[in-house]
Amino acid sequence: EAATDDAIWTVLSHLCPDGRTRFPAVTGGIAAAPTPPPHDLVAQHAYTILGIEQRGARRYVVLRNPWGHQPATGPAVALGMWQGLKLGDGGVFALDLTVFRSYLLKIVAAAAR
Repeated sequence: EAATDDAIWTVLSHLCPDGRTRFPAVTGGIAAAPTPPPHDLVAQHAYTILGIEQRGARRYVVLRNPWGHQPATGPAVALGMWQGLKLGDGGVFALDLTVFRSYLLKIVAAAAR
């Protein structure tokens, strides 16, 4: 059974109690496809999860492309600032939660003992 937006938001909220990840976390899993993935996401690639943000009714997952460039683009991407970082710079971008759920298939986080 596929996870819902609310279920994923609950998991991310535990990882990011103040909006930023407490423990290192990554996501990935976009399968290779004959056409490029939407929003300039990179197929078979991992992204660092930096945190989460809610803007009105829309929920976003803040990610960083470890290559340091090629942030996602399009209407599912938030612009502006997040936690002092300019979204779109250095590979940092905020992706709509529904798009995140649709294309990024895994969340892996380290935990402190």
